[in-house]
Amino acid sequence: MLQKLTKLLNITEDDNVSIAKLDIVLDLVKDRVLAYIDEEAVPKSLEWIVVEATIKRFQLLGSEHLTSASVEGLNASYNTNNLLSDYKEF
Repeated sequence: MLQKLTKLLNITEDDNVSIAKLDIVLDLVKDRVLAYIDEEAVPKSLEWIVVEATIKRFQLLGSEHLTSASVEGLNASYNTNNLLSDYKEF
């Protein structure tokens, strides 16, 4: 999954700092999913949720408590709900 994530996030293999952070976020998201589904391993059918949630969480690093931001006309709003709330129906 880490290789897939680095490609999706355009992280080069020589960017060791970003890869290390991404690996930590991936582990945390996996742990959260496993606790939520009460399983020992993430089923193949749910791996896409781990990938998507990891991307969301990684992109929020440093902006965790913001609900919105505006820079030179660009406005962004951040979902402050539970990281897995978008996937409850699956």
